Amino acid sequence: MPLRRGDDLPGRVWKTKAPVWAADLVEYGNMPRAEAARLQGFKTALAFPVILDNEVLAVSEFFSTGRHLRGSHFCGCIPQA
Repeated sequence: MPLRRGDDLPGRVWKTKAPVWAADLVEYGNMPRAEAARLQGFKTALAFPVILDNEVLAVSEFFSTGRHLRGSHFCGCIPQA
């Protein structure tokens, strides 16, 4: 499924050059793949950019079947990675 800059989690990360934490995919707006994620049992997602020379080269996306709040230790270390 092709995504444009700003669309879905990877498109938003690509546009903003910042990590995105979606604690509840059902409630998260602008996610065309929400139904597919729900059918797989995914509830939470994290996406972050891979940047070189201020250019986004890739976006990494991770999903979980559990609900996880943004305040987790893992999410806090993403900007330093």
